Amino acid sequence: MNIRKFLFLTWIALAFVTISTFVSEVTSEELGRTPELKKKHDYKLTFKKPYYFNATVPFWDIYGNTLSAPDFIRLAPGVPRQAGSIWSRIPNPHKEWQVVLSFKISGNYYTGGRGIAFWYTKDRGNPGPIIGNQDKWEGLGIFFETAAPSIGRTYPYVSAHLNDGTKKYVEERSPESATFGSCYRVFRNTQVPSLARITYKDKNLMLEVDAHHGGENYHKCFEAENIELPTGYYFGVSLKDQRLANDHDVIAFETYEINPAERAKRPLRPHEKDGASSTPPEIPEEIRKRIEEVQKVVNKPTEESGEGGYQNLDFIKGMQTEIMEQLVRLQWQLDSIAGKKVSAPGQFHVPPPRNEMHQLAVLNEKLDHIVASLMTTEEHSVSPVTKELIDQLRHLTSKITILDSRISAQDVQLQKLNQAINAQKQKEPPGILFYALYGLLTLFLLYCLYFAYRQYEESKSKKFI
Repeated sequence: MNIRKFLFLTWIALAFVTISTFVSEVTSEELGRTPELKKKHDYKLTFKKPYYFNATVPFWDIYGNTLSAPDFIRLAPGVPRQAGSIWSRIPNPHKEWQVVLSFKISGNYYTGGRGIAFWYTKDRGNPGPIIGNQDKWEGLGIFFETAAPSIGRTYPYVSAHLNDGTKKYVEERSPESATFGSCYRVFRNTQVPSLARITYKDKNLMLEVDAHHGGENYHKCFEAENIELPTGYYFGVSLKDQRLANDHDVIAFETYEINPAERAKRPLRPHEKDGASSTPPEIPEEIRKRIEEVQKVVNKPTEESGEGGYQNLDFIKGMQTEIMEQLVRLQWQLDSIAGKKVSAPGQFHVPPPRNEMHQLAVLNEKLDHIVASLMTTEEHSVSPVTKELIDQLRHLTSKITILDSRISAQDVQLQKLNQAINAQKQKEPPGILFYALYGLLTLFLLYCLYFAYRQYEESKSKKFI
């Protein structure tokens, strides 16, 4: 009886593992199909480590009691009733945008101080009573409050507010009633910096918060529709601490443009217009084919070739240089036969080419020039000189043949590498689902055998009753 119970429990456990694996794979595929936002990073509306250039944060201004440190920007020192802020110097030009704010709030008391505020407003750098910023602002404010002593709240709370520049929040008895989105999140005294992702797209504003996983597990705080946020406003983060002092550190502020314009649709700069108007030089078909053949070998060294493969490439490049020197020597002799005034070639040194494409172009040019010279100097050539030229051309032809054989050997090595890679891919082990099904089938067969055995034993015992 115990064996049957054990087999039954094992069967249930394997079935659970199989179902979990299947659900995990389906969920992964569904998540993989979720489209991500197309966005572009805007470095002028961003600050992160390292923050400083010439002792300032580029494109940003600091106000109040804000302190600058190598690893963070502290909006105010850990002293009660201090205020500070940091604001972008450049207005936001993007119609749709996303901001990722990374911050850390810590303190020794049970309750927090006041918290920090994210701003997107028409004006900037004006201190005031609303978490370090002015009242009657025009734009958006998102408050990350660790406590609100004026209304007796002692727990963290996130709220979003819009103001058209006429509403006075100091006189608001119940600020929570004036919010258009809010949630509760524990972002004080966390192990890692908290992250807030604010996304404005299609006149929808969404706030997501990840306070414990470093940006790997965002949870939606709120999403509001029909929110009008024009371009030309300024981003900022501010703080005004209360009686209980806390440390409010901003780690990073990163801004992204959502759905940026295609590069081809952007207006061209003056030097880009000159480059776009000029047409690239045409490459002859014969030279282009030779370039493609050599690039397959020279520009793609493989790991399988190892040391011998690199020596082969070095041999090919050295052979090219030697062929070039032979061509220069032949050209000098042909010019001498034709009666042209030429200077001594010295050691026939050829400067190294800029790249393989340039080397091929020069080789083809030299070959064509030599053929033309042979045609024009045929009448002037004498038997000994002609014989010497023929011998040198034969020697040159043999070197070209050796070069072609080395290139062919390199192609064989590349083919072997591709075959090895394909063979390795075919030997990949089966997945977890296969082993789970195999184990489940094995247990089922064992259970059937056990059941048949039990039936046989019972029938056997009945014969003697």
